[in-house]
Formats: sequence, structure tokens, C-alpha cells
Amino acid sequence: MDLFAWTSLVILFFLFHLQYSERFKRGIYGLISFISKKKLPTRLKWLCLSSIAGSLPIKNRTIFASPILYPLNANKSSKAAITFLTSHFYYFISPLSPALVAFLALTGYSLFQVLPFLLIPTAVFLCLCYRLMPTTEVKVTRSETSWTDYLFALSIVVLLGVGFFLKEVLFLFCAIGVFIAGKDYKIILSKSLIISLALITTVMLAKPIIGDFVRSLDVCGNSLILALIIGLLTGSSKLSVTLLYGMPMSFADAIMSYPLWWAGYMLSPLHLCPMYASTVFGADYKSVYKQTLLTVVSTVVISELIFSFLFLFFVR
Repeated sequence: MDLFAWTSLVILFFLFHLQYSERFKRGIYGLISFISKKKLPTRLKWLCLSSIAGSLPIKNRTIFASPILYPLNANKSSKAAITFLTSHFYYFISPLSPALVAFLALTGYSLFQVLPFLLIPTAVFLCLCYRLMPTTEVKVTRSETSWTDYLFALSIVVLLGVGFFLKEVLFLFCAIGVFIAGKDYKIILSKSLIISLALITTVMLAKPIIGDFVRSLDVCGNSLILALIIGLLTGSSKLSVTLLYGMPMSFADAIMSYPLWWAGYMLSPLHLCPMYASTVFGADYKSVYKQTLLTVVSTVVISELIFSFLFLFFVR
């Protein structure tokens, strides 16, 4: 296994602890406050606010985004659906997404290789979400954020982004250095973190064995259908990504299966985020699920059609 794959495990541990950094959160809140004051088209402003609010690598990020979106002039179900949807687009492109980190580590690809393709479902999804945004004006939010908070958050995102984009471990370790130098962290060994790291390490070491075992089951010969099934059955991003990409697959299969894995995860009855959003806004879960279903399925169908065209005629 190459150095980048092992470093990615360290980064997963690092990303988990960003959720305890108040400085990092203040930097994000400051950006949200900055955007709320800008003169942008109202729908675009709401989309930016909701997307940024849910982009942190923390548990229950949907709840984190809820206070920002609570003033939305929309019915309860729409508010909950918008909060849930826009806080989950970053799985495709963000260097702060543990699921994407695991995907890159297990497949051996860099963000540079996969980003041009993963931008396709990202663009489709955000366009669909844009149509859901209300036209009422955004209430200005205020945040006590210093320039060091901005610098801290921006440095971590940029260093991780460049590191995964170029597949250079130096930038990843620099991000860890900035995090430590910030002196705003707590080292917490949670049960879920230890299990996740142990699972990913095991899969990395035993990829050929796992691949042979899954193929021997002959449950599904199509990696796309398998991706959807694994996402639906687990409802866990890191677990489902680890199980799916423990199997050897071609570049085209890896790219085309990723949106389907994401769709399965988003629509899984075991996924707690839509339940959280429904509870926060007092919305009906069935109504939230229906709105989510249409947007997610449309994203996947359009993306897979574009992928099929690209891999059939242009990418070999």
C-alpha cells in the first residue's frame, strides 16, 4: 500500500476532530455571515448559505445547518428537505468529506483524477436544489469571527484540497500541523471512530480477499446496482464506501458507481439526517422523503446518462 493511502487514514482521524474545533466553526460562521450581507440573487444566496452550513465534517451537520435555514419562507417539509439535501452535496467534491477520503484511499485515485467527473453530479444536484430555494430575502446574520479564525479554516481546507488533488502527502501533513498549531482541539477516542479506522485499515490490507469473497457471493454482477444496494442497506457513509470500494474495479466503474452509492445512502431508511431535519422543523417525514427522492433520483439519472456518454465515446 502506498504512503498516500496510509496517510489518508491519519487524515480521517484528523477530520473527525475538526468537529471539536470552535475556531474552525467560527471561521465557517464568519463566511456565512459575510455571504448573508452580500447583494446576490436571493435563491443563489440561500443555496450558498445552506451548502456552506452543512459542509463541516461533523456528525449531525444537518442540525448545524438548521438554525441558518430556519428563517426560510417555506413550509416545514420544504425547509427540512432543503436542509437535508444541501448539507450532503459535499460528498462529491469536498476534501473535508471522510467518505471521499476513504474512496480515494481505497481506489488509489487522486482528487485530480476524479474531480472532473464528480463535478457533473455536483452541478446537476445544485441546479436541482436551486429550484427549491425561496425568493424571500435573506436575514443578515452576525458572527464574532477574527481574521485568525478565517485564516485557520481557510488554510485547512486549501491544504487538504491541494493534497488530495495532487495526491501529495506533504500538504496533508501541513494541514495537520496547522490544526495542532491552532491549539483549539480535543483528542477524543470514540467507539465509532475506532471502528471506522479499524474497518478501513482491514479493507485496505485485505482488498484482494474481500473482492474475491464478494464476487463469490454472486449477489449482483453489476457494480452500479451493488453500489445502490450497499448504500441503502447500511445508511452509513464510511461503512458503505469501505465495503463497496474494497472490491477491485475499473476507473469507469468507480466513477459511475459513486453517485449510485450516494443515492442509496441518501435514501436509506437507516440514514438519520432526514429524521433529524424533520424533527427540528416539525415536518412530516414522509413529505420530506418524497421531496428528497425526486431530487436525488433526478441527480443520479442525469449524471449516469452523461457518464455513459463520456465513457462510451471519449474516455477509455
